[in-house]
Amino acid sequence: MILAFDLDDTLIDTFSVLLASCNQTYGENFQKEEFVSHNFASVWKITGEQWKIRFCDFDQTKAARDIPILPGAQKMIAHLAQYYYLHIVTSRPVEVAKQTRKLVLRYFPDMFSGIHFCTKDWGSTHICSKNEMCASLGAIALIDDHPKHVGLCVEAGLKVCVFDQPWNQPHHYPETNGSMARIFEWNDEATKKIKLLTTVQT
Repeated sequence: MILAFDLDDTLIDTFSVLLASCNQTYGENFQKEEFVSHNFASVWKITGEQWKIRFCDFDQTKAARDIPILPGAQKMIAHLAQYYYLHIVTSRPVEVAKQTRKLVLRYFPDMFSGIHFCTKDWGSTHICSKNEMCASLGAIALIDDHPKHVGLCVEAGLKVCVFDQPWNQPHHYPETNGSMARIFEWNDEATKKIKLLTTVQT
């Protein structure tokens, strides 16, 4: 069976690094807990174009190439790779494909069967939605932090594990009839939740 994993803020701690960089660059003092919406621009009170500029500028920094892995993620992925084919399905634009692949190979060598990018033009243009990508791969579940992707995948009949973040609290989601689980950190309990959700017996 195939599992699809988001990368940013699910397996690696992207937003914490991005926020620290933006705070330093723009003389701000935002805290991660303030971002209760994934529309980050609305929290910053900037335009979508200004957010795109922030992202592009951040992408050129050394910090963007050294985003740390979330605790426990490597051990968890190595374990799940024994039972599933694993793919990364990311909203990152294809323009950052090279450095993204380097990050994945650094933290998860030989653990993922593929990396799939859903946007281009620095995120301005969608190639396909994550639920469409998961369907094309034959994935049975997505592990993600983004409310929109979670909702669309549930509507499409996929199982979803939500990695807990300030912007994806339970009020964002409709009733899921047992098709969703919430993960707070990567540990043995998280692995059990994924296996239980996808009915893998070991």
